[in-house]
Amino acid sequence: MTEFGVSRSTVRDALALLRSEGLVDRVQGVGTIVRQSKVAVGLDLNEFHGVVDPEPGSLLSGQMYVQILDWREVPLPDTAARSLDLDSGHPGLRIDYVAWHAGEPIGVATNYVRQPEAAALERARFRTDWYALLEAAELKIAETTFLMEASIADQHDAELLRIAAGSPILLSEQVIYGPDGVAFDFALIRSRGDRTAVFSRARRMPA
Repeated sequence: MTEFGVSRSTVRDALALLRSEGLVDRVQGVGTIVRQSKVAVGLDLNEFHGVVDPEPGSLLSGQMYVQILDWREVPLPDTAARSLDLDSGHPGLRIDYVAWHAGEPIGVATNYVRQPEAAALERARFRTDWYALLEAAELKIAETTFLMEASIADQHDAELLRIAAGSPILLSEQVIYGPDGVAFDFALIRSRGDRTAVFSRARRMPA
């Protein structure tokens, strides 16, 4: 109102128009936020799981880069140890990082990798995405599981993702298994709800 010298009703009408065009969202308790175009993770949900090679041009084909926040050896906390079928306190490696795409942060992740697998990971080789790091370490992925749910960003994640606290995010828990059937990686992933989309295609096999 102050910047353009217009009435409150004019601003309200303009925001309503922007919302109808899908350019902004109204979040109760937060206000009006700009919507960004979503980033397709891949052509198939299997790519999101890391069990197939990424398609050219997809998010997981070298289109991201990471900002490492923390990389340290820790005793695995209860949640991670339980997900990896280990006793609490088993030695492991915790890696916190922000994933970036097109100059914007799109996700924050905390990975717990059990020993001895964690010893194969090299910080200097973590540049694009998590699966590329595992491939560089020759840690094979045989199976992964995901638990996904809608959530809202707390103050800490909101600052890292450059969004308002209370904004929608996709909260995921992932477990990665090696060819021996042993789970070696547990991850907590918080992705921006306005920047991330996962596409899945499935086909019924002939009887």
